[in-house]
Order: sequence, then structure tokens, then C-alpha cells
Amino acid sequence: MNKETLGARLRATRKAKQLTQAQLAQRAGLTQGTIGNIESGIRGYGESLLDIAKALDVDPAYLRMETDVKHQDSASNDSDVPGDLSARQVVLLQLFDGLTSKQQDEIIRTLEATKQANFELIEELAQRRHK
Repeated sequence: MNKETLGARLRATRKAKQLTQAQLAQRAGLTQGTIGNIESGIRGYGESLLDIAKALDVDPAYLRMETDVKHQDSASNDSDVPGDLSARQVVLLQLFDGLTSKQQDEIIRTLEATKQANFELIEELAQRRHK
């Protein structure tokens, strides 16, 4: 498959997900220029294929034009998610999975700090109530 066709598949997939090149680049941990070059057929995916596929939540084979099925097996994708999660929790996991490791670490630190601040506030309010 030529680079222009691969680039067109990437562009169509990105647009279907309503993402800009910059947004996809950020999710994949790449530069906007890299995404633009792939979409324009200037370069191939190279080592960025897996990061781009993960950021778009599609099978890498779909981006390589080896299949027309975006997900290898949608049931297997869902089997990784415990059945007792709410729809909101599933959405959060999917969004989290689309982030780079560095972004995930930052989110975890922020959530831990927020949880601690909430705990301290509850403790303070409880102490005031008992006075």
C-alpha cells in the first residue's frame, strides 16, 4: 500500500473521531508535523503506528489497510473491562487509556491530591461540627 493511501486512512479515521492533527499528536505523544507528514504521504507510520492506533482506539492493521475492521474483536476489547463498572467509569478508562504514560501519571497525581484535599476538608468540617 502506498503512503498516500495510508495517509488518507489515517486522516479519515482522525476526522471520524473529530480530532485535529494537534489533538491526535498529543494523545499519541508525537508532533503535529509527524501526523501531517503521515497524512500527506510524505512518510509512513514507522515506529509511531502503535501509538497512533492506541490514540485513535483502532487496530493497527486497520491503519495499515490490512483490514476494514477497526477493532479486531470488539468483544475482546470489552472483556478487558470489568462488568461491574458504570458507563461513566468505562468512559473514564477509555479516555485514560488514550493518554500517554506521562499524562496518565499527571492525572493520577492530580486525582490523589484532590482526594486528599477533600478528605482534609471533610475532617475539618467534622471537627467544626463537634465544637
